Amino acid sequence: MRTFTLGSFLRDRLPVLVLGAAGAFALALVARVLGVNAAGSAVLGGFFALMLVSLLAWDFARRVRFYGELEAMLGELEHAYYLTSLLDRPGFLDGQLLYDACQAVICADGADLAAEREAARKIRAQRPFL
Repeated sequence: MRTFTLGSFLRDRLPVLVLGAAGAFALALVARVLGVNAAGSAVLGGFFALMLVSLLAWDFARRVRFYGELEAMLGELEHAYYLTSLLDRPGFLDGQLLYDACQAVICADGADLAAEREAARKIRAQRPFL
């Protein structure tokens, strides 16, 4: 089941989309007030909107690649502690935070497991009959 989809991405970026559309409209309106003809104003607003859409498409592409790999690996891995060794650390902040959190949990689990093994070894050393 894919949880990171275009729809979920756009819902998450709704404020950016609304502000971007308002910005494109405001740019076209200001250009019109300053004496640029209607076609020129539309081109300016359209260019601004195109840059916004391009930026969002680039952001979506890099996020969907990371989250897709993450979901696929979680479904295939028998041992989750291999996860961060198989994934590359992403270039976007929330992905980095998730990656680092997974790494910290995996390290903590490894330390706990090592401590448990050491305690069991000490108990066995004290009781040679076990």
